Amino acid sequence: MDDVIRAKDSPTAEIERLWTLDKMNLGPAGYYGALANDENEILAVGAANVLLDQAIVSSELFDTIVRLSRFQSIQLRAYEFFVENFEHRRAEAVLATPLRPSDFVKAQLIAKYNDDRVELERIEIERFFRTGEVEPLSEAATAAESIAGWKRALPLLVDLVLINPQRSAWALRLGNTLRQANEHELLQRFCEIVDKIEIFPNVSLLFRAALAGREKGPDEGLRLLDRVSLKKLPKENEAQIVTIRAELLERAGRFEDAYRAFLLQNKLLRGDPFTPGEFAQEAKAKAAAPVAPAGPDPRTDYFMMLGFPRSGTTLLENALASHPLIETFEEIASFAAVNHLFRTTFKPGQPLPSDFAARARARYYTEIDRRTNKSGAKIFIDKLPILAAQAHFLKKIFPKKRYIFSIRHPYDVVLSCFKQAFSPNIAMDNFTTFEDSCRVYDFTMNQWFTAFDLDSPEVCYVRYDRLVTDLKGEISRALAFLGVGWSDEILHFAERAGERRVKTPSYAKVRAGLSLGVQSSWRNYAFLLKMKEARPLDRWAKLFGYETIA
Repeated sequence: MDDVIRAKDSPTAEIERLWTLDKMNLGPAGYYGALANDENEILAVGAANVLLDQAIVSSELFDTIVRLSRFQSIQLRAYEFFVENFEHRRAEAVLATPLRPSDFVKAQLIAKYNDDRVELERIEIERFFRTGEVEPLSEAATAAESIAGWKRALPLLVDLVLINPQRSAWALRLGNTLRQANEHELLQRFCEIVDKIEIFPNVSLLFRAALAGREKGPDEGLRLLDRVSLKKLPKENEAQIVTIRAELLERAGRFEDAYRAFLLQNKLLRGDPFTPGEFAQEAKAKAAAPVAPAGPDPRTDYFMMLGFPRSGTTLLENALASHPLIETFEEIASFAAVNHLFRTTFKPGQPLPSDFAARARARYYTEIDRRTNKSGAKIFIDKLPILAAQAHFLKKIFPKKRYIFSIRHPYDVVLSCFKQAFSPNIAMDNFTTFEDSCRVYDFTMNQWFTAFDLDSPEVCYVRYDRLVTDLKGEISRALAFLGVGWSDEILHFAERAGERRVKTPSYAKVRAGLSLGVQSSWRNYAFLLKMKEARPLDRWAKLFGYETIA
């Protein structure tokens, strides 16, 4: 099983394994019969379970099934199959086969509590072996990506496609993983293979459209996208199709059409009714809540990275994470523990308990400590950009906390937030419309800059445009603020980003390194920025020294 967990073949070799799908012309019995004898235990068990569930096990495979009955999922199914088919000798052989020892239920709970992704990956694969269900393999792939990026997850994603080729969702996930990793050649090869085999036509069209937008021009991409049948893809992928269409329209210079497509994307992602004002209301309640001082915070080597989504925080975090003395935490549940305590403790019109700040701080650091795993790290940075909206509350809980704050042109930040396919929550719901995006940006900056200013000694402001054009100079300033020296490891941050799980939409660009240059598109959307709802952005653009449209 170790060979499964750690890819022994190159990514190209993993994609080439998809040629196995060509055996589907043998029918289910022939296809899964071939897989049941594969040396890859995941494929063998997955195939054997399908054969047993569908009662299409040929007599030539009986001994294979008995051999695989050391896995619990097979043993349960094999026993019933052999008894029903009056193969009592083999049923007895199945019962006599010792199961692989694994008390994984408790181990799973411990691994989840300790956020041990390596153990979670192993346990989810074991859960697959026990149940025969494929969802645990999906969870194992997620854990694998969080350990070492897309390359570690790739073998499991290919396994998912091979075990259950009837579900296009697994092929979509594989293609999306390659697309987010900027592995365009592998994605192209994926499309070539499935087209040759004549499987997943709509999935291939979708990714060929995205690839064509880069290589043959956006018009060709849009032509291919028009051929994608929504009826033959999972409903939840409709937003993804709209996202690719919006990106192609933007490449084609059709910015008003792109705007409408991004608007539709956001509405599809939100689905249920949402309340954009909820985020601001909670931040205001926390700012006004009386909090008794908690005393000095001894954790002076723990910093927060704030700013605003799409302001360069992912690029900055990945660069700093490459330093051997720095460990970063990307949007973990650290402050969610504080929020939970506030929501369960706060009562309007009443003061918070005198020990609230101390308890909130303890909960926060408990979540950080549970996820600390970088040997030799001396500096710890918690990245959660949107938390800048709670600046006044932060000062109450962490009165001496030091921050790294990312700055980018407000026009670009707001447009980028509006265009991104964020997962819905009370913060990201504010990016559903351009108008709400402007409103929440202005609110967040107001909260921050009434608590701090550009000269506050406890804040290091890092400029996105300088970070891209002078990485060493801008990072060196941040490192001096953190109290560590320069490391050449930072220059390899883009390669390291490929070893990390995609947690934000920025990862595709981060993995491209600095070759993309400063990304700015606000002039293309002047028709939006001239709206009255965008005027509050001018104040912040002027404060940061950027050009304004007015």
